[in-house]
Amino acid sequence: MALTSHLPQIVSTALASALASQIRLPEDAPAAGPALLDMTRLALSDYSMWGDIIATNAGNIGAALDAFLARLSAVRDKLQGGDLSADFERAAEFASALREAKTRE
Repeated sequence: MALTSHLPQIVSTALASALASQIRLPEDAPAAGPALLDMTRLALSDYSMWGDIIATNAGNIGAALDAFLARLSAVRDKLQGGDLSADFERAAEFASALREAKTRE
């Protein structure tokens, strides 16, 4: 659950929180595309529901965050002249397989 539910919630919340001090709304709203809306949807979740989940699963969520941060750091390192094509391919394969698996449920 930490990888498939809790990590996406924390990432969405952290992204929206970080952008809150950097993007001026409503002035900058036209620059926000569908990707930003998709990525911040979970940030609409109420903390009253998530507080207990986070408190009782902090260790697993922390491990999931560590793995995500390591991947994010590797991607950042490739930004300057590195090749991100393998990362995009791996991500697309996973996203496709996830959607296929969910349609079979």
